[in-house]
This record gives sequence, C-alpha cells and structure tokens, in this order.
Amino acid sequence: MTAPGAPTRRAWLGAGGTALAAALAGCPFAFGGTNEEILLTLANEDDASHRLSVTVAFEGRTLLDRTVTLAGRASTSETVRNPDTGGSARVTAAVDGGRPLQRDVTVGPASGIRSITVEVTAPGAVSVFAGRT
Repeated sequence: MTAPGAPTRRAWLGAGGTALAAALAGCPFAFGGTNEEILLTLANEDDASHRLSVTVAFEGRTLLDRTVTLAGRASTSETVRNPDTGGSARVTAAVDGGRPLQRDVTVGPASGIRSITVEVTAPGAVSVFAGRT
C-alpha cells in the first residue's frame, strides 16, 4: 500500500516515459550534442599512435579543420556548431597522411544528427559515422 501523498507506480512510470520521450527528442540533457551543436569525436581504436586529420565543410565554409596525434586507444572530443539550415556536410579524414576518406553527413537542426565520430580502425584505415539522439 502506498503512503498518503507518495507518488504511485503509475506516476513513476509516467515520469519515466516523459523523460525517455524528451531524451529521444534531442533535448539538451540527452546524449551527444543539441540542435545547435554536434559532438565530434576523434578516436583511435588501434594500439599504436596515429596522426588523424579531419575537415568538416558545409556550403563552402569550413566548420572544423584539425590534425591531432592520438595515442593508442585514445580519443578526444569537441563541439562544432550545427548549421542553421539543413544540408550535406562533407567530412574528410586521413590517417598518417594517407589517402583521405570522404563521407557526406546530413546536418542541420531537423536532421537529428547530434554526433559525428571519426575513428582510426587499423593502421591506415579510418571510418566516419554519425549518430542521432
């Protein structure tokens, strides 16, 4: 039996459902970035140290241009401003000065994209993927 004035099981379930719906809608307390920003993670999944060069461009503007040296199994993150209009951003990534990989990622407030990860997967190999929250 529930004590008088204490939340009922139904109230707890309703609050949990509301929190889950808000998180899935991309509210600021959800994982990753917000409508205004994209969390960019540069990661090295290899045991050896690698130099990773990444450029993110959108409609002729460079949103990010970084070259970092990542120790084995290390990563770094930063935020990039999410463009005010929707469209396709070009992510270009190269490992140790090798041949660059290019991927287009849909960005903008309505895209649902809150994170982009650029990952060294093996010596000379890189992957790019985007996440929605």
